[in-house]
Amino acid sequence: IYVASHLLTNDPETLGKYRPFKFFIWAHIAGGMTALVTGPLLIWQPNRMARLKLHRVLGYCYITGVAMGSGGAMVLVFTTTLEVGWSYTTSLHALGYTWLTSALIALFAAKRKQISLHRRWMTYSYIATVAFVLQATIYETKFLDSYGSFAEVYPSVIWASWVIPFVVYTQWNTVSKLLGLSNR
Repeated sequence: IYVASHLLTNDPETLGKYRPFKFFIWAHIAGGMTALVTGPLLIWQPNRMARLKLHRVLGYCYITGVAMGSGGAMVLVFTTTLEVGWSYTTSLHALGYTWLTSALIALFAAKRKQISLHRRWMTYSYIATVAFVLQATIYETKFLDSYGSFAEVYPSVIWASWVIPFVVYTQWNTVSKLLGLSNR
């Protein structure tokens, strides 16, 4: 949130290439911030059945944040990332699509009272939300700079930031069910 918040300005110099698309970068940042903050409150909310109304309100805040964030991201992907390359653009588009669709599947499952599916897809959605934070952290630390240019390295970082956690989470769910450790 701290790294991106400086773009919530109308200053042309600060916005740079995002200036013509400032409303979309603002939607992406504000939506992402909302999802980042409300996600943990939803996932780790103790005794959520006793506070079902609060859970639903937070859930709608989360869905609104993801819709704003992914909607802004989709516009930005097709307007500001092509200069880096198609691989970078495609990887960001895949993450944005995954972010939105996993949240919508979670919502649809909740509406159909498929609570186990709702929890699973909510977790997938939050993994996609946090993937943006992981990428920004890797980018800020300059950890991978010696492995190639930004255009060569960061498409793989984007894919790895959500695909690896998705696989690990899916395997953990399956193994814990097989071993009788979970009834989810």
